[in-house]
Amino acid sequence: TIEGRITITNSTDVVDLAPPPPLPVVRNLLRTADGLRWAMLAVTLALTIIPIVISIIFFKHRLHAVVVPSSDPFLHILLYVAVITYAGLISFQTGFDNVGCMVFPWLSSVGFAIMYGALFAKTFRIWTVFRGLKTLKRANVTNQQLAIIVSAFVIIELILLIVWTIVSPLQYRTIADATPTIPNDHENLFSVS
Repeated sequence: TIEGRITITNSTDVVDLAPPPPLPVVRNLLRTADGLRWAMLAVTLALTIIPIVISIIFFKHRLHAVVVPSSDPFLHILLYVAVITYAGLISFQTGFDNVGCMVFPWLSSVGFAIMYGALFAKTFRIWTVFRGLKTLKRANVTNQQLAIIVSAFVIIELILLIVWTIVSPLQYRTIADATPTIPNDHENLFSVS
C-alpha cells in the first residue's frame, strides 16, 4: 500500500517501513546564548584594548626610574601576548568552523607559554640577583639570556601543538539536540571534538 507507508510482505516476515521522523531545526548559533556571547565578545574586545593602552603608557614613560629596572622588553612582551591570547578568544567567539576551532588553542596556548615563560624568566632574574647577594657577587642576567628561557617554553609548546594538529585536529560539528528544553523547541548545540 502507498499512503505514506510501505508494507513489504514476504513469506515469513512482514516489514513495515514508515518515513523517518522529521529532523529538528538546526540553527547556526545557540539561541539562548546569543546575548551572553555578544557580551563576552564586547568584554574580550575591551580587554584586548587595555594592554595596548598600557603598552603605550609604558613606552611613553620608559625612561622613568620605576620602569627602567623592570625589564621593559618583557613588560611589552607580556602585554602583547595578552592581546594575542584575547585574539584567540575572539576567534573562538566569532567564527565557528574547523579553522576557528584550531586557531583558538594555538593562540591561547602559545600566548600562555610566552606569558608564563616571560614571568618565569623575570623571576629567574630576581632569584639570580638575590642568590648573588648571599655570595657578595654581582649577578648579571641579560635580556638575551632571558629570551632563551622564553624560547624554550615556546618551542616545547609549538612541538605539542604541531603534533596535536597533525594527529588529531579539532573539528567543528553541529549536533541537533533532540530533547527540547521548551515544548516544541529545539536548540542547536555545537561541539568541538
